[in-house]
Amino acid sequence: MRLSFVSFRTRSIVIFATVALAIGNQTSCNDSDDDTGDDSVTPATTDAIAFACAESDGVHSCDRAKVSEWSKTQEIGSEYNFTLPASGNSFTVTDAAGAVVESIKLTQGVPVRFVLKGDATNAHYLNEPLLWANSVVRSVDSKDSYSFSAPYINGIENRKTTAGADGFELAVTFVPMVRGSYNIYCQIGVNNGNNYDLIRSSAVTPDLASGHAGATGNSMKIAVEVTGDAVVELSTPYADEHAARMRAAFDNHPWADNGSYATLKGPNWTSAAPSGQHLWATSSGADKAFTYTDDSKCTGRTNSITPKASSAGTEITLPAIGVTGYCKFLNMTASGSDVRFSETSDSSGTGSVDVTESSPMKLRTGHAHILRISNNSESDVELDVAKLTTSFAIRKLQDKYGEYKVDFLTGITIKPGKWMEIWAVPMVAGSYVLTSSNGSSAPIQVVDTL
Repeated sequence: MRLSFVSFRTRSIVIFATVALAIGNQTSCNDSDDDTGDDSVTPATTDAIAFACAESDGVHSCDRAKVSEWSKTQEIGSEYNFTLPASGNSFTVTDAAGAVVESIKLTQGVPVRFVLKGDATNAHYLNEPLLWANSVVRSVDSKDSYSFSAPYINGIENRKTTAGADGFELAVTFVPMVRGSYNIYCQIGVNNGNNYDLIRSSAVTPDLASGHAGATGNSMKIAVEVTGDAVVELSTPYADEHAARMRAAFDNHPWADNGSYATLKGPNWTSAAPSGQHLWATSSGADKAFTYTDDSKCTGRTNSITPKASSAGTEITLPAIGVTGYCKFLNMTASGSDVRFSETSDSSGTGSVDVTESSPMKLRTGHAHILRISNNSESDVELDVAKLTTSFAIRKLQDKYGEYKVDFLTGITIKPGKWMEIWAVPMVAGSYVLTSSNGSSAPIQVVDTL
């Protein structure tokens, strides 16, 4: 049974299960004799619903923030490890005891952790947009690097070339709230596999017989069953606003597909490449060479491409992000008990300028940005980023270990000596503030023209 959102474009996304039972009679759904490897503690669904939900006519309307707050006081009920081999399109799923499982059973309202780990030379995903949206995400953690919180996520992906000999370990801790049948899968090559908002609204269904999920020789999917007694309704703030911004960004910028490639398109090609916009080739027949900035690592390295005359009026897919964007470097250092914010012109700290109310960091609407945030202090730094990121069309977050598909964030915690990046298109001009847990702040101004 697939459970779906009534409408992704409404102010609140509503999720319904099909049968309402009295939650006072909630009992453990764990069966010690099954082969799922479920090692859940006694379910705490009633506690979660009592703390975070309001009941009316048998339907429990749950507040995501309250569920997340409640979950932080609870033990993890179960953990599943998705281990990637050095090569190939498969993963091995084991429970906390190390036993291999062929399917996963979860209990409504009980916190669980999924971990993607290994030393793979290929990149792979853990995806199930409907399960993530029908759950409350407690945290997403990238090895000893950083963590973030968000109302829901779309997927996580290991990075294949930069993790190093120590491997990668990406963890999602979440509370499944809506019972039903789901499938965790790798989206690469899967038809409709990364159409996240359409999957959530049940407008499309991923073809799990294709790509890494199920094409010949591939086996990167596993069934997940969430059991429970309660009919749950989850609101998702900013869902309609974000969907509109993503569509607007996609119409004007190749990053906003939230996928892994950039496609340049247009009815005709012109000879110029406007800053931050699509590259266009000529419609006149002569081959033209164009230079674009490969900002995939914020190095400022330039590449070039020569579209053929026969390409006029057709799409060209560049080998890298084929736009001139903006790389922004926000650095955090300790200043007594405070955090000092500064902006530099590169990741090595060149040209440091303090970020203050009179000298805010500036971002440009409608243009691609890589915002790298580095923690050069000796302690963890927590940042409230909710207001800023709800105005973004986010392509992804990333660090050296992984990439994370997410629509918007509530908070980020970066460990000492580590960094993370937000790849996004700012869509709403205005004044924003990133506030650290100790009260220090970094003013950010989003403007139409730099």
